[in-house]
Amino acid sequence: MKSKFLVIGMLAILAAPAYAVISIEQASSMDELKTQGYSTLTADSVQSSKARATGVEYKSSVRERYDSSPAIVRWIRNAFIYLDPAYDDGKSMHHDIKYGPSFEDL
Repeated sequence: MKSKFLVIGMLAILAAPAYAVISIEQASSMDELKTQGYSTLTADSVQSSKARATGVEYKSSVRERYDSSPAIVRWIRNAFIYLDPAYDDGKSMHHDIKYGPSFEDL
């Protein structure tokens, strides 16, 4: 008799549906990714990919800080970026590739 109850109990547990606690939208949000230990750049990259997939314009937090700075600061940063392309200006994955230098680089 005990084995029958055990089998019935196991079947009841297996038949119970599993519900996700959070949705995919919540799991890929900026706050959730940071909470899970991902860097700000990784979370920003995820948000950028989601925006490109849905056709929504997205500005990264780095780009917003860059655009809000004074013109002389942007010009100096562009000069540094021209000399060292590894410097982050927030255009990561958001720009057209130009194969030669131009006046717009400065």
